[in-house]
Amino acid sequence: PWEEPRSKSKICANVFCGAGRECAVTEKGEPTCLCIEQCKPHKRPVCGSNGKTYLNHCELHRDACLTGSKIQVDYDGHCKE
Repeated sequence: PWEEPRSKSKICANVFCGAGRECAVTEKGEPTCLCIEQCKPHKRPVCGSNGKTYLNHCELHRDACLTGSKIQVDYDGHCKE
């Protein structure tokens, strides 16, 4: 099976990136935290503190990461219009 140089699982073993982020390995073989590329597509809608409905917690935290803003989960379910 295809292996990444210096296995990612070892390098990222003790790295906690926080919600909406994931550990990736730089070209130098060092761990770095990046915004999650792809959330798992489960449907558990949540309403963010920005008034936007997200498909799930991961999508909310990913958006917060990508936009560099703090978005909290206001409540579960779709945002009320």
